[in-house]
Amino acid sequence: MKRLTATLGAVVLCAGALAQSSVPPLMNYQGRLTQPNGAPVADGQYKLTFKLFGELTGGTERWYQVMDPVVVRNGVFAVLLGSGNPLTPAVFEGATYLEVQVGDDAALTPRQPIVSVAYAFRAARAAEADSAPVADGAVTTPKLADGAVTAPKLAAQAVTEPALADAAIASRALVSDQASLARVSGGAMSCVGGKVGIGTDNPAEAFDVNGLMHVSGAIGIGPSTPWYGGNQGGVYIDASDPAKGRIQWNDRSDTGFEIYMDPVANTLVNGGTGGGETWGWVSAGSGAGTLFRITPAGTVAYNNVFAQQHAYIGGNLGVTGTTSVLGDLYVYGTNKNRIVKTRDYGERAMYAFESTENRFLDQGRARLRNGVAVVKLDPVFLQTIEGGYLVHLTPYADASLYVARTGRGSFVVKSSRGDRNAPFVWQLSATSKGGKGMRMREVKGVGR
Repeated sequence: MKRLTATLGAVVLCAGALAQSSVPPLMNYQGRLTQPNGAPVADGQYKLTFKLFGELTGGTERWYQVMDPVVVRNGVFAVLLGSGNPLTPAVFEGATYLEVQVGDDAALTPRQPIVSVAYAFRAARAAEADSAPVADGAVTTPKLADGAVTAPKLAAQAVTEPALADAAIASRALVSDQASLARVSGGAMSCVGGKVGIGTDNPAEAFDVNGLMHVSGAIGIGPSTPWYGGNQGGVYIDASDPAKGRIQWNDRSDTGFEIYMDPVANTLVNGGTGGGETWGWVSAGSGAGTLFRITPAGTVAYNNVFAQQHAYIGGNLGVTGTTSVLGDLYVYGTNKNRIVKTRDYGERAMYAFESTENRFLDQGRARLRNGVAVVKLDPVFLQTIEGGYLVHLTPYADASLYVARTGRGSFVVKSSRGDRNAPFVWQLSATSKGGKGMRMREVKGVGR
């Protein structure tokens, strides 16, 4: 049994910078390992495990770090805690005790209390107050000195109509109707030749808006707008005359794209204007079949051929950005590729690794120590799989390796012969969470 005499560094590295920046998550720790008779342990390299708890005994682990190897001479060692697993102020909330474990031995007792260093970490929270926002209502009239709020300190349009007393602006102060509209709106509106403009001094149409427009109600287009549903919001177009009930995108060179309602066929159709490329849209209703289809120029389909799809695109689809699929994804075709741009050989297609089962893979490197290695598994990865797992080993030295034991959080590798300190690569595969029982499942009803 070993004993521990410890000295906890009372200074967090660079703690003098607390007022300007965040506290570095490093803490100096020194200790001395001795035998029960008080003699120091043998010089050498040891595996030390450090853990923080909120209780002297028992309790829940707040933080841990494994350091291997740690050099020990005459029983003395020194380490920087937080160099592998960062320390945070939350770790030091309340009473904090440090537990040390040497190798696979039982943890040394008693745990060491941490007091002064914890205050240095918690000081970082006080520094955050310098940038805290001012709460609503905190600045009241009694807190403002006379003359403190001057014109340069007021944002544009800060003084609005409710801030002006009744009759504060007399009609004689306005030169003309045109000037009245500009002055009352703060320069946002104009009136030229009977045309009203918002955001422009030279409106080109009867009502011209330059900028974003927000409408709380509804917008009607056409001579006899069908106001469906009373006062519901939306854009309503009178489609009785296709020449007046159209939406167009045009670059003013007579080349563009338009959508209109065909009152005879009772369909929503689009066509090109000028020499623009044309695609046809046909509404297929909201039944069990296709909701809509996009087909090449001039092609219009009414029959519900693709009954399983809610939308069908007859051609290539390009997506710029992230694509999310809420459901299963089926791909017909030979390859699922990722295009990688190389330095010397242009763009090349890289192909997906496919399996007969729905499995996830993880892999890594490890090394034997005296013929044994314990490989700890990623806790995040463990929450994405279910059931047992398979392990494949590839030694990088003359050694014969085998998996001696598997557990939920780790597995043990041993050597039956050869290099007892051989490095090796491991690969683990397991059933994905929710994928149990899926093996080359027969696909029915997807359709193409």
